[in-house]
Amino acid sequence: MNMFLDILKYALPFALILFGLILGLLFEKRGLRLLKKIAKKTGWEGYGLIIVGALRGIVLLWFVIAGVFAATFSFPINTSVLEIIQKVLLATFLASVTFVISKLAVSFVELYSSRGNEGSPLTSLFENFTRLIIFSLGLLIIIQSLGIAITPLLTALGIGGVSIGLALQNTLSNLFSGLNILTSKKVRVGDYIKLGSGEEGYVTDIAWRQTIIREYNENLIVIP
Repeated sequence: MNMFLDILKYALPFALILFGLILGLLFEKRGLRLLKKIAKKTGWEGYGLIIVGALRGIVLLWFVIAGVFAATFSFPINTSVLEIIQKVLLATFLASVTFVISKLAVSFVELYSSRGNEGSPLTSLFENFTRLIIFSLGLLIIIQSLGIAITPLLTALGIGGVSIGLALQNTLSNLFSGLNILTSKKVRVGDYIKLGSGEEGYVTDIAWRQTIIREYNENLIVIP
């Protein structure tokens, strides 16, 4: 009887993990497919494909995390070790959620941008800026979930940000110039322009620090 209870004590946690894995695989295979069909029937196919693409692989991870988290309550381990495992699981979950939100945000803005700008692709400036904001917020949430106070960190980042800003005046100037170009919509990706120095071609990208122009001979011109 005691041997059976010992076996059950160790078997239950692994059964919970396996159960989470199986549910995750089923949802990956059928749940996302059903979501795609519903989006297609309701005329939201473009948005459905974006959501399915962002969730693919992540949903399985979430179910496995849920299984492992449930298993920790029945697994005979030290309380301090249990807390560490649960914090790691929570941090992993929050990181995956941050990744999904970032992917969704960039994809939706890209979809909107391509429609509003007659099919022009989203520039890397907006892509990187969107990711930077979301990942920064996600990192702060993860740090706080681990029990680390973020107020001193934000204070240090504020002081450091001022110092970095002074040291990177030229870079920031180029950055805001790029933002001004995008928001004013005077120059867009795909536009044909001619420089005062004589070079001419199509704008292929407006990045953090430069605008890139492609000439007819496929040469690239980088403008700070």
